[in-house]
Amino acid sequence: MFCKIGLSWNAKLQRYLIILGTVTAALGIALLFVLKDTAGYNLGLFCGMITGIGAAAVISGILHLLRIRKMSPEELERKIRQSNDERNQAIVGRAMRRTVLIVGIAAFAAALTAALLNHVDITFALIAAVYLILITFACSYRHFDRVM
Repeated sequence: MFCKIGLSWNAKLQRYLIILGTVTAALGIALLFVLKDTAGYNLGLFCGMITGIGAAAVISGILHLLRIRKMSPEELERKIRQSNDERNQAIVGRAMRRTVLIVGIAAFAAALTAALLNHVDITFALIAAVYLILITFACSYRHFDRVM
């Protein structure tokens, strides 16, 4: 979904991406001061990751929005038609399904490794992430199956 918003030629979606990235980066910075390092490992890495993802979303949104504003209306319409082409949508759909599969397996493997190393909180967080990915994918698949 993040990739689809980031690659969209819709200026409104780019503004949403900038807002979402700003909120995410601010959340990462706020968590750095709120979370306590009680589990025996450094939570700064986690907070830095959230901040970095948010900053990347902001920069990506700003750059893409600037690109959209520089285009002529005819060129923008051509890009929108090209991105809505059935072949391109099928490619994006297959890439997203494969990404969900790979990310889900990687998170499950990391959760298993964390469980073996006796990091229960990391294990629960990663398992929750795997289930969240699968539930989101299933819900979005059902939605788009009805709509399309």
